[in-house]
Formats: sequence, C-alpha cells, structure tokens
Amino acid sequence: MITNTAIQSVLDYINGDLTEIALGNGVAPQLDSAVSLDNEFYAKDITTRLRDGNIQVVEVYFDETEANGEITEFGAKKENGEMFDIEGADITKDSTQSLTVSIEIELTEVR
Repeated sequence: MITNTAIQSVLDYINGDLTEIALGNGVAPQLDSAVSLDNEFYAKDITTRLRDGNIQVVEVYFDETEANGEITEFGAKKENGEMFDIEGADITKDSTQSLTVSIEIELTEVR
C-alpha cells in the first residue's frame, strides 16, 4: 500500500520541478517519449500552485497582450526544459481576450 504521505511527497517533488506552462501551434506529439511541443511559441512561469488532496494544480494567466494566435498544444515544462505533459487544444486567442491555463495532476494508488 502506498500511503497518503508518499503520494504527497511525490506531488511535492512534481510541484517543485515544474517551472512554466508552454503554448504551441503545432501538432501535439502523441508519444510518451516526447520532450517538447511540436511548435512552442510562448511560455510563461507558473504563477499559481494549489493542492487539493491528491491533486496538484499549476496555473498561468495570459493577459490580452500575451500568447495571441492559434493554440493547438500546451503543457507544463520541467526545470530542465523538457515537457512534463503535452495536451492538444483548439483555442484562438486575440488581443481582446485573456486566458488562464490550468493543469491538474492527480495521483492515485492502483491495486
């Protein structure tokens, strides 16, 4: 059995290793070996970190002047610059819109 303390320790480690949320306008890689977005065009330091039980949340707010254009991929970057996760998206953002990107990481024990 993995204890709640162990799960929290793993989330602490993950939370400490994540630095930025990156946006791209390429085709989101579908391989678990991918280390980058297909075509990253904007990245910003994580501004909000929340924990709700076994869920770690990281967020970035992009104001009206940031990251304008078509967003087809996004994810959280680690300290070493590699992607922690990569997700597909279908967002078009312009200079009249802001955007908050939230990524939730949930750890559960599977028996």
